[in-house]
Amino acid sequence: MLGLTDAVSDAVNLEMRHFYLLVSVMLLSAQVGWSQGCDNADFSANSFVNWTGRTGSCCGINTPAAGIVNGRHTIMTGTGTD
Repeated sequence: MLGLTDAVSDAVNLEMRHFYLLVSVMLLSAQVGWSQGCDNADFSANSFVNWTGRTGSCCGINTPAAGIVNGRHTIMTGTGTD
């Protein structure tokens, strides 16, 4: 009877190890996915590289213009308010 208990215990331990391995792989793969961000998302290149600007209006009239517009889209540096 003791041998059967050991076999069941070993099977449960093996299942738990497989479960923990699966969870670990899922968490690590999710972490790798999150770490691959967009280049220049934080404007670290100090430019609009990989960004798309849009301008337009509201309240029923919408005339979108694609692209970065000088004077409207500005990267600010130094102290101050954005």
